[in-house]
Amino acid sequence: MSATAHDLVLVSGATGAGKTTLATAVGAVIGYRVVNAGDLLNARLLAAGVIVGDRSEIGPRFLQRYDQDDYVETLLKGSREKTILDGVRLAVGNLRLRDAYPSLLHVHRLPRGGLPADPYEDDLRQLQAMADVVVPWCERREDLARFEAALADQLA
Repeated sequence: MSATAHDLVLVSGATGAGKTTLATAVGAVIGYRVVNAGDLLNARLLAAGVIVGDRSEIGPRFLQRYDQDDYVETLLKGSREKTILDGVRLAVGNLRLRDAYPSLLHVHRLPRGGLPADPYEDDLRQLQAMADVVVPWCERREDLARFEAALADQLA
């Protein structure tokens, strides 16, 4: 796998932080495809006959059945150049994807206060510390649009 400047963008953050909103907006501007990590994990679970009813349970159910190496392998299979990988929530995912894509740009989206506890809180703290860019929670859509535009400019 070879990649050039920021051909893979990883978006991490807590449930409900707006990762998909950010990834979709930036992807539309720069022409990157957006792949949701939860969708990749869920597809692998479905192939094994495991049906998960609630999206918030995909990660925990995946890790009950598979290990972290399987998690990373699944993410790598879904990653390719000109991709925004939305929803990575384990620090090992960032580390191993960065090994495969040294020019990876890691964007971490901060949640608004008061969100429910996240089963990956420790990893999320690590992911925030590892991020190349941290996007704060924005109450107003126009404030978020400024961050989206700045990211799109950086990737263009």
